[in-house]
Amino acid sequence: MRRLAALDGLRGLAALMVFVFHAHVPGLQETVIGLDAGVLIFFALSGYLLYAPFAAAHHGSRPVDLRAYAIRRFLRIAPAYLVAAFAIAWLWRPDLVDDPVSIATTFRDPTVVAWTLQIEVVFYALLPVASTLLARFRGASRIRILFVIAMSSIAVTVIGMAAFVALVGYIPTDVLIAFPSYLWAFVPGMVVAELEQQGRLARPLPGRVLAGGAALVLIASVVNLPPYFDVLASLGGATLIAYVVSRPTAGQRFAPVFGAAGAISYSVYLWHVMIIVAVDRPDPTLGGALLAFVITVAVAAVVYVAVERPAMRLASQLVRVRRRQLVAVGPGFSSSSSFNVTMAIPVMAIDPTMPSTPLTGSAAAMSGVGGTAASRFSVNTTPNAAASHAARRSGNASGRKTSTPNA
Repeated sequence: MRRLAALDGLRGLAALMVFVFHAHVPGLQETVIGLDAGVLIFFALSGYLLYAPFAAAHHGSRPVDLRAYAIRRFLRIAPAYLVAAFAIAWLWRPDLVDDPVSIATTFRDPTVVAWTLQIEVVFYALLPVASTLLARFRGASRIRILFVIAMSSIAVTVIGMAAFVALVGYIPTDVLIAFPSYLWAFVPGMVVAELEQQGRLARPLPGRVLAGGAALVLIASVVNLPPYFDVLASLGGATLIAYVVSRPTAGQRFAPVFGAAGAISYSVYLWHVMIIVAVDRPDPTLGGALLAFVITVAVAAVVYVAVERPAMRLASQLVRVRRRQLVAVGPGFSSSSSFNVTMAIPVMAIDPTMPSTPLTGSAAAMSGVGGTAASRFSVNTTPNAAASHAARRSGNASGRKTSTPNA
């Protein structure tokens, strides 16, 4: 029952990459200019973590409890964003304070990075629908369909860009940061979840897979493709995720550090741009960047303790209440609600207070997108499903993989 510490570390690395990208550190920025590739790693993590419970359902597990999914998604993302957005507006963008509704809905964005949250939220909303459609196909066919979806997303982006250039002579920024331009970026992580369910990751992947994933991310950072076409970064991130999933104990020695990095990564992402602007502008320096980083980490830690963690605990309490209600209703309750997969949700956070079971093999259920407990999964069953669930888990005394589907 171990958390995948290395996924927390990967989330922290992605946040650090984005910070360095925006910091414009003298000397480094000219060498590695594509560190916004961290955003693509976030999307790959979201694709894996959020789709994993649905993939498990495709392979025989009970359906995901969509109410629990929605509760955890909302309380993982919204509170921290609202605190950051209104605090930043009050401190640095008073011109925005007179329109709180637009701030709350991200139409006016003091954080500068909420466009990625908009993309994530659309993914959250469409994922259950997409999962329902994918459930009609077998495992190998689902992977092929996901590949077609990714290619179609890229094709639509290219066609849309060409159409705008032909019609108006330029490409509106809104087109380049819209969900259709990034749908493909979630697919590599989703494919990892499917491969896991098919047992392809049941054995530890060799070290060359880790090296290959790291090389893809590094190449993406140097080549610096536009993020809406940065396939290298997304594939590199998914490769690293697959390696970690196949080796659940990877990085366990550094679990406290990785866990802390994952926990604060969401707020680091939300706060870092305006702190960099306040501390290290108009003339960026290495010392200014380091000071901005220290302040950002301190602010993120405070927000995590004061806002994010309480919100995650509230979500857990609400889900437990719902769980008790489902148990009280008993076997007669609809099957769509009898299995509750609690989702500790990227862009970017996971709930470290959640009990966990590893999401692997053909069993288990998982948690969602966000910061720290990115790798923990908890499964709740009603009485009539408890025996079969216990039997599935008993087949894996090591706690590393189970025999039932995961999603």
